[in-house]
Amino acid sequence: MGNFPTNDGYITRAQAYAPTNTISAPSAWEFENQTGTLGTNLTSSVVYVGTAGNVRAILPGVMGPEGVVAALSLIGGGSGYIAGAATTTVVSTVPASNGSGLTLTLTVPVPTTNTLVPGTGYSVAAFTVVQGGGLSGTIDSVDGAGAIQTFTITDGGVGYSAGDVLTIAQGGSDGNGSITLVTAPNGAVTAATINAGGTGYAVGDIITAVQAGSSTSATFSVTRVSDALPGVAEAIDFKNVPQGSILPVVVDYLLVAPTAGAETVAGNLVIGK
Repeated sequence: MGNFPTNDGYITRAQAYAPTNTISAPSAWEFENQTGTLGTNLTSSVVYVGTAGNVRAILPGVMGPEGVVAALSLIGGGSGYIAGAATTTVVSTVPASNGSGLTLTLTVPVPTTNTLVPGTGYSVAAFTVVQGGGLSGTIDSVDGAGAIQTFTITDGGVGYSAGDVLTIAQGGSDGNGSITLVTAPNGAVTAATINAGGTGYAVGDIITAVQAGSSTSATFSVTRVSDALPGVAEAIDFKNVPQGSILPVVVDYLLVAPTAGAETVAGNLVIGK
């Protein structure tokens, strides 16, 4: 169905509409909406302002952030990582893109052990191991003689192998406790959760996870990107709009504008087609 004719004197179809910051793609017009759920897309509507104030609007054709990373595939886990946050860089792109702003939370398994020699003189505190490579963690409980009862490895380090016997080092201890490794992943990343998808990426981009202390790089391939709906960053503000005005442009979305000083958010809007 085409748009109804409009001019400054009348609107042939209209509905009351309150601004909202919740943007959804389906149309807010029943005769255009086939989803069964009304959205907030006003599809090039004329706006009549029933209460003086500010109107924040997104114009037709305005796009939101594009090239947002929606899915990644692990290429290589690298080494020397620990579970947690990582920034990212684009090291090569196919096709070329200018992506930025992607951040990840990394999944990094730590070594498992099957033998604990509890030693003596230890305390509930951080520990390292005598054998170099950076493996470290915390001693979680000890008995009255300072013998280790439970511990947690937080950083698996690099350069270890299954079967290695590692001496537990901690200041003030007798230094006679040890663990035997069953697995030695050496800080290799196995998965990542996208925290922020950034913008400007393309399918095929090769992403390197950047984290202080890592050794060899973990890399991912971008397998899916999406384009987000427009929001506040893409909107324009009409300030102090008089009551009874019709905006000089048609709009796709209305957003809630912030109050500033004596100004008020425009309300009682009537949208026309």
